[in-house]
Amino acid sequence: MTSVKPIISRLIRKNFDKQRKFVPEKTRIPLIEPAFGPDEVIEALDSLLTTNVTMGKKVSRFEHLFSKYIKSRFSSMVNSGSSANLVAVAALTNPWFQRRIKKNSEE
Repeated sequence: MTSVKPIISRLIRKNFDKQRKFVPEKTRIPLIEPAFGPDEVIEALDSLLTTNVTMGKKVSRFEHLFSKYIKSRFSSMVNSGSSANLVAVAALTNPWFQRRIKKNSEE
């Protein structure tokens, strides 16, 4: 059985190349351009096709690189903004920390 990944990758790149060509007086100028390109689309599809959407090597690598970027020893990826908010509140209210947000505080 032939893998679809190379075929899909080629089609995605072809689609993005087609979008980039500008012909004066014929090409419409988009008001909003996506901040992503073919590489990001291919990586996202690869994650979906391999079912590694919340855990795996890519997430582990991202956590490592993000930790280096923010000069932190650790970081942890979560599945959504809501989960990120819950983790942040849990960390800020942790009783083990001296400078935590205390119950019923408006700080």
